[in-house]
Amino acid sequence: PPEYAKYNRFFICDEVRRNFPSLPTNVHLIEGDSPINTYTLMNLADAILVYSSTLGLESALLGRLACVLGDVHYRGKGFTMDIDSPESLWKFLSSGPPCERHISPAQIELARRYAVLWRFRHPFTMPFYAPDQRTFSLPDFGILAPGKHPVIDTLCRCILTGAPFIDIEGEHIPSAAQEN
Repeated sequence: PPEYAKYNRFFICDEVRRNFPSLPTNVHLIEGDSPINTYTLMNLADAILVYSSTLGLESALLGRLACVLGDVHYRGKGFTMDIDSPESLWKFLSSGPPCERHISPAQIELARRYAVLWRFRHPFTMPFYAPDQRTFSLPDFGILAPGKHPVIDTLCRCILTGAPFIDIEGEHIPSAAQEN
């Protein structure tokens, strides 16, 4: 289920084994804590299927096509094949091998730009939001008033002026660690 994908609490190997107790001999499930090098596997694979792993982004950076099954942050950004139904997964898998293994230089560049934004220039840490619990809780509504919270003030300024949200935390507002 997509609600688990963002927080990596859903163990796909267990789910596959539960639903498909007998797998074809050419299907191999590798647990997340396996010592096997994922880059070696990626280079050997006919098809790369990811659920909630950053391996899909990493494979794109190396020019390999990844099929994304979960709701990961890089889904729909133009450098992966986003699987949206069992039928589209079966259609892709039945097309090979050999399956499409590589993405275009333009897609590699798009993945590189996305990775830099995601890793080094993320917009900001949203105050009062707990992503692991997917909850948003204000201490009181007064905290939203002008001058009460630097993140909220900067966010409102960006919305009202059309300013970009990139790098606002580093330049204008304290990080979550500085707030505590």
